[in-house]
Amino acid sequence: MPNLDRFGTRCHAAGAGRPFRYRTFIKTFLKDVAADSGLASNVYFSDTQYFDSRGNIFYNSQWGGVVVMTSPFPTNGCVDPATNDADPTINVLSHEHNEMMTDPDVSTGWYDNQGYENGDKCAWLFGTSSGPSGGKFNQTINTHHYYLQMEWSNQGSHCVQTGL
Repeated sequence: MPNLDRFGTRCHAAGAGRPFRYRTFIKTFLKDVAADSGLASNVYFSDTQYFDSRGNIFYNSQWGGVVVMTSPFPTNGCVDPATNDADPTINVLSHEHNEMMTDPDVSTGWYDNQGYENGDKCAWLFGTSSGPSGGKFNQTINTHHYYLQMEWSNQGSHCVQTGL
């Protein structure tokens, strides 16, 4: 019987990390988001319509480098066998990263009347995609292709993939 964590995902030996290619893909994504800062051609630009107590939010992401953790989290090294590549991780990363941009201070950030943040309103909605089966994408950021959920446009009252 495989060792399962509380979410029902299969776990491998403690301390075992993600493959190098997986980590590289995630690092490339974050670098790409930073390289395209300010461009209206991807889902991050939708954040610029929001504001906090200091004014409008800017799409001004910066790449700060990598921190290598010597004690991985979680320590049991769990892997979700249904999603063994970086695409689902990048999608959730984009969701949370966009929310961090629109609510850097949880007391002044943007929430709708039900308490949802901009990413929550479009969670798991991907819109129009391109590419072959097994290689679908809906975003091109710094020339690389990604499959990311849409983000909420408060100005347009709908989920968007680019611009406002």
